Amino acid sequence: MPSRVHVLFVHGLFSGPDTWSRFLDLIGGDPDLAFVETHTMQYFTPKARLRPDRRIPDFADLAAQLSTRLKAEDLREARSVVLVAHSQGGLVVQKFLASATIRGQARDLARIRQIVLYACPTLGSPFFAKTRRIAFGARHPQERRLRLLDGEVFEAHQLVLRNVVNADAITDYTCPIPVTAVVGGEDNIVPRIEATGWFPTTETVPADHFSILKPAGHSAMEYQILKPALLAAADSERPGPAVGTGPDAVEQQAIQFSVEPPAGLGRLRGRDKLVNALMAPGRSRVHVLSGMSGIGKTHIAAEVAARRKEEGWNVWWVSVPQLAPRMREVAHLLGLPRGEIDEAWRGERSQTDLVWRGLGNHDRPWLLVFDGATGPAELGGRDGTGWVRDLTSPRGSVIVTARAGTTTCGARGAASTRWSRSASTTAPTCCSTSRDRTAGEWSRRGSCRGRSAACRWRCGPPPAGSDRCRPARSSSPNPACPTSPATSPSGGPASRPGTATRPPRPATRSWA
Repeated sequence: MPSRVHVLFVHGLFSGPDTWSRFLDLIGGDPDLAFVETHTMQYFTPKARLRPDRRIPDFADLAAQLSTRLKAEDLREARSVVLVAHSQGGLVVQKFLASATIRGQARDLARIRQIVLYACPTLGSPFFAKTRRIAFGARHPQERRLRLLDGEVFEAHQLVLRNVVNADAITDYTCPIPVTAVVGGEDNIVPRIEATGWFPTTETVPADHFSILKPAGHSAMEYQILKPALLAAADSERPGPAVGTGPDAVEQQAIQFSVEPPAGLGRLRGRDKLVNALMAPGRSRVHVLSGMSGIGKTHIAAEVAARRKEEGWNVWWVSVPQLAPRMREVAHLLGLPRGEIDEAWRGERSQTDLVWRGLGNHDRPWLLVFDGATGPAELGGRDGTGWVRDLTSPRGSVIVTARAGTTTCGARGAASTRWSRSASTTAPTCCSTSRDRTAGEWSRRGSCRGRSAACRWRCGPPPAGSDRCRPARSSSPNPACPTSPATSPSGGPASRPGTATRPPRPATRSWA
């Protein structure tokens, strides 16, 4: 008798477990699959956020929920599991697999015997892409991942191909699992190219994006693709993948991603003053470049990185969406003991402490760039123990690029607040941390002149005796600033309330 197989169905965007009702009925009525138990996973996927106290989970959250779902009581003891997903659910599955492999938890995936993805937008969905942005908002965390060649989804797909599909042994970082991508031949929401990605095993059925989940009967192609996968998962006599050793796995995963600065961005124009300020000696050595998307933050950081490399510095470029594997590579390049790195990335010791110990002891000048941050919490919080810290080594420098609306404004004696979108400028604003504050707080106290008027009043008082806090052109005074808003910086009358002002030039001032 075949061994018991548990099937977990994962639904797609704006959907729910009931979308699998037809498959559940067919499996329940198939005498050949009497050994199969079916389960579903439900997650929050609204079209809009209606409550301010509730956020829409992103793919990292959903991948973590899938991991927890597999540990639930009905699946905890299951030795043979098959994952079946539709549309966005397939991306959640891939994110889950990628996260497990880069964290050294791939051995926990060994009980997953087969994966079947129906109409999964592995390379994105071109269907009404611009309309979707307008309808669901540019910041919908789930819709954003469905855009063509999204960076986070693409990196997860590459990890799945390398560490799951093309793996040949079960190790801490690899686990071979067969993956079948099923394409709807009439599907215009997720066409064939986007649905197959680089998966070697693909099938095409005569269905669209929604009818692919409604097979007419046991003889329907959609069902006939899933049934052999369930039978294969129950075949206890089929030899499983070889179990590899820890050291071999670690050697294979020593380099996950490149940490070289981006090339080919072209010549940077009109930002020499800001670049020179970032490289000026004697200044604070932790900087945050903040501004709206597309105004050149990455380009400026890349220019600084290129110049530092020409000067003989060691430069490491870390894309924040792939923070863990890229910082692992930095740890290797710092020459840290391989055993300690393995322990840290298995969760047995602190990754951040290990890397910062290596940075503090490094004998050459170095620059570490964190590109594409969305907030301090993403880099380890604000308590000074995360990936961005105050520098103890006189040879180091750190640059963080962050989108406007996510940077933390703060000042001595003033509570931190979010930088509102009204503070965005047409050029990046650079903020330098002070020596008496942890870099994790991303202090903006030193760049009062570089902020728009809307932001200056939010940043609290400057140090006593400083003349760098200038009045905002607003009718509402800021009691924290000693300068009266009734006068302009030159001592004359201030502009009238509501008067449009030109965006300020970028500044790189520090209170250090």
